[in-house]
Amino acid sequence: MRIERAHISAICSPWTVIIFAACLLTAAGWSPACGYVCGDHNADGSVDIVDAVGIISYIFAGGTPATPPEAADVNCDSVINIGDAVYLIRYVFASGAQPCAACPEITQSILFEVCYSNYAWGARLDGFHINNDGQVLTYSYPSQDVPYPPPYWWQEFTEDELRERYSHNPGICATIPMEELRQRYSLVEGAASGELSSILQYCADFGVIYFVAYIYHPESSLYQPVLLEMAGDMAQKNFAPEAEQLFEWLNMCGWQNIPCRYQEMK
Repeated sequence: MRIERAHISAICSPWTVIIFAACLLTAAGWSPACGYVCGDHNADGSVDIVDAVGIISYIFAGGTPATPPEAADVNCDSVINIGDAVYLIRYVFASGAQPCAACPEITQSILFEVCYSNYAWGARLDGFHINNDGQVLTYSYPSQDVPYPPPYWWQEFTEDELRERYSHNPGICATIPMEELRQRYSLVEGAASGELSSILQYCADFGVIYFVAYIYHPESSLYQPVLLEMAGDMAQKNFAPEAEQLFEWLNMCGWQNIPCRYQEMK
C-alpha cells in the first residue's frame, strides 16, 4: 500500500491535515475500527452461530450491539431485526447465501468523494474518492493549478471531469472490503431522499469541505452528487439517517476534528 508523501509536504490548513492524516492511519488497509466482516456481530473475525445469538440477544434482551452496528445488517435492508439472525442461521447450518450477498451490485465507477477547498490559506483543492474496486484514492492540486471557482457539491459531472480532478498528484491510502462497500453504497438511495438544511454561513477562512455520494445516470452520462454533509465557511446537512451513517463512515471512521459543522452553528 502506497502513500503519496508529497500530499503532506505543503499542508497549511486544518482540514488538509484531517484528510491526509486519516489516510496515513489507514495506510495498511481500511482500519479495523471502521472496516468489518459482514455478519461478524462479535468482531472476532469469523461468522458463526455465536453471531446469530448475539443479534438475537441485541434485539430481544438489550444485548451488546455489533461493532459497528452495520455488521449485523446481513440482509442489507438497512434494519437490524430477527430477519438478520435467521439469515445467519441459514448461512451457518443450511448453506444459505453469504452475509451481504443481497446488497446491490455496483455498476458505476465513482461512488463517494470528500473534497476540501480553501482560498484563504493559499489556494488548496484536496480530497479523496472511493471507486467501485473499493480503493480510497487521494488527490491534491499544486497551488498554481487550483481552479477558481472550486467545484461545488451541487454540480453534476461527467466521468471525464471527475477523473481529471482526481489526476492531480494521485495516491492510494486504503482498500475497502467489497462486501462493506456494497453495503455502504446500498444506503445512498435513502440518503438521496433526505431533506437538506438551509446553508449557514458563520465561520470564516476555514474553507469548505463536503462529503458526497454519487449516482450515475447513463442516459445523461452524468454523475449526480448526493450531499451527505458540508462544513466550514458554508455548512449544510442532510437529515436522512442514511446520510448521517455515510458521513460518519467517510469521516475516516470517526475522525471528529471537523470544525463549523451544521449542528455546531444552528
